[in-house]
Amino acid sequence: MRSFAVLFLVLAVGASFFVFRQPVVKSGPVNSAEAISEVKPGFMRAAASGVSEKVSSFSSKPAFPGRKPGDPAQERVLFVSDNQAVRERAAGSVHEDDAPAAVSAVPVPTPSLAFDGITNRQNGENFGLFFLPSDTNGDAGQSHYVQATNSLVQIFNKSGVAVAPPFKMSDIFAPLGTVCSTRNDGEPIVLYDTLADRWLLSSFCSAFPPFRQMIAISKTGDPTGAYFIYEFVMPSNRLNDYAKFGVWPDGYYMSADEFIGSDYAGTAALAFDRQKMLAGDPAAGYIYFNFPSASLIRTGGILPSDLDGYNPPPAGAPNIFTGYTSNDYGDPLDAMRLFEFHADFQDPVPTGTLGYPAALARRDARFAERPADVPRSVPQFRHP
Repeated sequence: MRSFAVLFLVLAVGASFFVFRQPVVKSGPVNSAEAISEVKPGFMRAAASGVSEKVSSFSSKPAFPGRKPGDPAQERVLFVSDNQAVRERAAGSVHEDDAPAAVSAVPVPTPSLAFDGITNRQNGENFGLFFLPSDTNGDAGQSHYVQATNSLVQIFNKSGVAVAPPFKMSDIFAPLGTVCSTRNDGEPIVLYDTLADRWLLSSFCSAFPPFRQMIAISKTGDPTGAYFIYEFVMPSNRLNDYAKFGVWPDGYYMSADEFIGSDYAGTAALAFDRQKMLAGDPAAGYIYFNFPSASLIRTGGILPSDLDGYNPPPAGAPNIFTGYTSNDYGDPLDAMRLFEFHADFQDPVPTGTLGYPAALARRDARFAERPADVPRSVPQFRHP
């Protein structure tokens, strides 16, 4: 029995080595027509869904009530987001002298309101550790401001007064009863959906492959109430690092840098079914594209567009994902890269397209080798 256990352990370790340590693929002179054809879509439904308790009912009791704040013997630091989508300088790259930034003589306007939000110190009080970086972000709605500092969230009114105690991300996802629902791996997102008067909270789960993205949508415009909660499995055992979200009429769009182990494996572009998630529908899913790291369209850190305000874009307008090129990395010129991502969840079978905006489909210096007969976008896909 002992020898069998040892053999099993050796096989498991060996398998994990090949899963997590893929060889690094360097960018090369790939034809753009081949590069755009590499972008293949996929579709997946939520792995788990449910409804949270009301945030206003969460306890304010710290997880470590006996801790002495400031005691270094009881404090430790967790470095998160160690992976980085680093672009290496290629042959022929040109480094331009950095010009000093221009500074305006006009002073910054005085804010109408300033107040203390939650800090990384409170992560230490609740988790017994501090997160670096703290990944602080937040958003403002009609009557509230919601802030996240890594794995803690707190809700304030527009006067800067806290209307609920700080709570952990895991508190909101606890009813799912999964491994990821108990974890607080960080990289939080807070977004307000102005068109629906709802709140989106999200964080990733790096417990084991395949990895997860946790998303909560408030049932009403009150962020202290209950949330529809979802756990989405990410495809292909890639770690979904530095996820960024954008609110759009036809979906909640997300980008992420993907890694297999510590090796950059491309950039993800996803669209989640906004209408189903607003209704708490367990059948909600997402459409997925991957920009492979070995192609000319390798663009780390792309971002989806996010709608702020009450005037929606024209009906059917695609979400615009933005990245950049730089001659520091061997690109022909410094430029912004734009991609149109259109998701259609209305059909019984979801469809989606991803490609270049029509205005940018011309042959220019960046894509001079691109044949004229190459379509500007990937053909629609249908998933059974």
